Amino acid sequence: MIVLLAHDGDPWADELARRVADLSGAEVGLCGPRDLSRPGWALHVGPGDGRPADSRVVVGGRAVDERDVDLVVSLLDDVLPAELLWIREEDTDYVACEMSAVLRYWLESLGDHVLVPPGTSSLAGPDHPVALWARAAGIEWSRPEDWRGCREVAVVNGEAWGDASPPLRRAATAMAGWAHVPWLRAFFAPAADVLWGVATLPSPLAGTDAPARAIAAAARRPAERGWAA
Repeated sequence: MIVLLAHDGDPWADELARRVADLSGAEVGLCGPRDLSRPGWALHVGPGDGRPADSRVVVGGRAVDERDVDLVVSLLDDVLPAELLWIREEDTDYVACEMSAVLRYWLESLGDHVLVPPGTSSLAGPDHPVALWARAAGIEWSRPEDWRGCREVAVVNGEAWGDASPPLRRAATAMAGWAHVPWLRAFFAPAADVLWGVATLPSPLAGTDAPARAIAAAARRPAERGWAA
C-alpha cells in the first residue's frame, strides 16, 4: 500500500492518488488530519527491531497494519489549526502541534519506506535556510517582497516546469539534486534571478503525471532513494 499524507479535501491529492494507483497497480490511500482523530492508531515508542507486528495507522478512515504500508509520501509540511474544524477553536493550535508531532515521529521511524524524510520543521522534506539553497544553485537570494509577484519553478525527477528563464530552471534542478529530493518548488523574484524560497513539495505546475511516475517508481524500488541532479 502507498500512503499519501495530505490536507483533508485536497482535490489535487485525490487526483494524484488516482494516477499513482493507475501507474503502480498498488492500493493508494490518503491520510489526512481527520484520520489522526480517529481510533485505530498504535505506534510504538522507543527502540525496536523493524516495524512491530501490532503497529497500526489509520488511512482513509480505516485501520491499516503498518507492515502493509510500502511507501509513505508527505504532501503537507504541517497540520494547520484552521483545517481542524471538528476541534474546539481554542484547542486547534495545540491539537495541530500534537498531530504534526505524531506524523513526524511516524515518518522518522519508517526508514526506506518514506519517500522524502521530514526536515527540521517541515513534514514534507528538507527545509534548509534559503541561503543554503541559493549557494547550492550558485544564485543570489533575498527575503521576499510580495509573494503574489514571484515566479515559481517546479522540478520533478530532473525535469523543470514554470514560466521562468532557462538559468532559473537549471538552478531549481540543481537544488533538487543537491538535496537528493525527487521534487521541489522554487520561488524567485519577479524581475531578477534571485531566490525567495523553496518548498520540497510537488507542484501543480507539473500536473499529476510526473509526481505520480516518481512515486510509482519509488514504490517499485524501496531500497533506492537517490535522485540524480
